[in-house]
Amino acid sequence: MKRVNIGIAALSAALLTGCAEPAPETATVASTESATEASSEESTEEVVVEASTEEPGWPSAYAEYIRTEYGEDYFDNDEMPFALIYVDDNTEPELLIDSGTEAGGEYILTYYDGQVVEGHFSRIGSKYIQYGGLIYTDTGHQDYYPVEITQLKDGKFTLIASGLKYVSDEDWEKMTTDENYPYTLTYEWEGETVTEEEFNAHVAELLDESKLQYAEKYHSYADMLAILDNWE
Repeated sequence: MKRVNIGIAALSAALLTGCAEPAPETATVASTESATEASSEESTEEVVVEASTEEPGWPSAYAEYIRTEYGEDYFDNDEMPFALIYVDDNTEPELLIDSGTEAGGEYILTYYDGQVVEGHFSRIGSKYIQYGGLIYTDTGHQDYYPVEITQLKDGKFTLIASGLKYVSDEDWEKMTTDENYPYTLTYEWEGETVTEEEFNAHVAELLDESKLQYAEKYHSYADMLAILDNWE
């Protein structure tokens, strides 16, 4: 993974012009110094704002990641594995990459402090709270359903809680020998067996499931690169 460094061009012409002007006559030296400091602070703030709007780094960083990690021959032309989503609370989107298989899982990229940070999720079908910084993964198969809640903050993916829903060997045996035996899941939260109600309560303590959403629009490899390369 390569880092993308964004340089901020110095406004040297403006500074040199300011230095060439003759110092105004005044009886109060302290007042002159105060005015100069205030002017310098205002100039610095303007430079920062202009640089952040003229040279957004995340589009080129994501594009370079896609080209480097995958390449044009990795995906079929009809595959649409890429989506731009907004997970954390800033205006720079994250990039979701869906492997298309449970074994491959998903990747979510975020751009922070000039570099791409990658989070891997062992299953596909993750949901997230837009601008809420939370990712919820609860997909599984064959009567085994892991649940993970991940927080994205300041460029870091942190697993903050996990649980598990599964059919135990005992229940599976009863289900296969007694057609009237109900489908029964065992619930665990942070390694301890809990009831279904307790499990759901633990999830509710951390996030509002009604706010969870999937990525809305997916793109092919070529289309995603075109979007990133032409982002304004």
